[in-house]
Amino acid sequence: MDNIYNVLLINPPIALEVYSEKLHDFWLITPPYSLLVLAASIIKIGANVKVLDADADMLSDEEIVSISMKFKPKYIGFTVMTPSVYLVKRICSKIKKKLPDVKIILGGVHATALPFELMNELQDADYLIKGEANEILTKLIKSNDKIENLSNIEGLLYRNQKKDIIANKGQGFIDDINKLPMPAWDIIDLNKYRAYRLLMWNKQYVKPYAPIFTSWGCPGTCSFCSNRLMHGNKVRFRDPEKVLEEIDYLVQKCNVKSICIQDDSFTIKKNHTYEICHGLINRKYDISLMCQSRADTIDEDMINLFKKAGFTWISFGIESGSQKILDQANKKLTKKILYNTVLLTHKSGLNTHLNFIVGLPGENSNTIKETIDFAKQLKSVSYGFSFATPFPGTKLWDFAAKNSINLTTNWNYYDWVNYPPQSLNKNITSSDLKKFRKRIIRKVIISPSYIFRIIQKFGIKIFLKFFIVDGIKVFSKFILK
Repeated sequence: MDNIYNVLLINPPIALEVYSEKLHDFWLITPPYSLLVLAASIIKIGANVKVLDADADMLSDEEIVSISMKFKPKYIGFTVMTPSVYLVKRICSKIKKKLPDVKIILGGVHATALPFELMNELQDADYLIKGEANEILTKLIKSNDKIENLSNIEGLLYRNQKKDIIANKGQGFIDDINKLPMPAWDIIDLNKYRAYRLLMWNKQYVKPYAPIFTSWGCPGTCSFCSNRLMHGNKVRFRDPEKVLEEIDYLVQKCNVKSICIQDDSFTIKKNHTYEICHGLINRKYDISLMCQSRADTIDEDMINLFKKAGFTWISFGIESGSQKILDQANKKLTKKILYNTVLLTHKSGLNTHLNFIVGLPGENSNTIKETIDFAKQLKSVSYGFSFATPFPGTKLWDFAAKNSINLTTNWNYYDWVNYPPQSLNKNITSSDLKKFRKRIIRKVIISPSYIFRIIQKFGIKIFLKFFIVDGIKVFSKFILK
């Protein structure tokens, strides 16, 4: 590249905007992995890159603008999630007033789902990248903003000289993710990042924390998930040696003590999973490890291998206690498989975190009772109960349109926890959904059997610290109001 450009990649402060500063001490604080991979990609072509994690640092609009002005970037890139649309719009407007010549680039899942709508909404944006942005962003920076160069970049939207939106065909998709560089971990301070607090229950490390991915893509077709929109249904795997090299770097160079493998399902390809686990066993690192799994891709041998490799927690998506709802959501799992897998995991001594979704199509008071009963049967020590959210690009979004369900166009309402949920069932109101979740929380978590299980597993001190003191703050703010 002939010219050396400054490129600023911003992770907007969505936690502060949407979830409130009061809960900052409770949530996972995770590095912006995708932005760090992007940063590494464009560093390779000679750009000066800064990743500004305004979310972790809880920066105000004015602080973001001030940092931008000092860095003097030619390009500023924002990752845009659905509930951050207005936040990003506001920040972009303030930046453009101070830096009118800067080029603003949008990317992320919402940008991919509704590219034209987002470009129209954010008039200060110059470019939008659909899908996996690494190769597209590199080409964009090399283009020097010349129209004749821009028109050849697949997956890019831009404005011509008349300010009309031009959409090139295609979407970013990287066939061989092993060609991607390791995330630019050296340009951020990992000490400010923290893993899930539940790791502290069994005295595991929570910081410094880093997520890693061993694969991109998911073959699933779950109605509520938008990940396939960004990464597709074709799963592409990183070479296990590359994964282990990244773990070596994080542990040895960055002193990372907690790692979560955040693949949609780390266990989807047995040989791949086994090779990484054996590498971890040989290294004998003193770190906290957890991962996400799909219940029909894991067996007793793999669970036991996880324990030997140092994993202490596995997260499963259960979603509902109603088989009918699971089928309608294209989960392609039976309650029997879910139950047996969770049981095997507990038998090994590993802990589980189980995720449920309230308000999927078909939900009613009877299915809520089924969910309560099933959650109790699973006897986990950690549960998450979120609302079904029809994010753009999901099958739930399409379901709402097909069934003449009027969804709000206020993007602030598209988050899992905070704002009033949107009903996808014509005989169920938003108020009903909040009552349903309150009922589940009270029956499953605020129950003698659950409290006894926590005390038996982790001790009375952990129960008092995390469930009485912290629990009251979280529940009073979000769950039981």
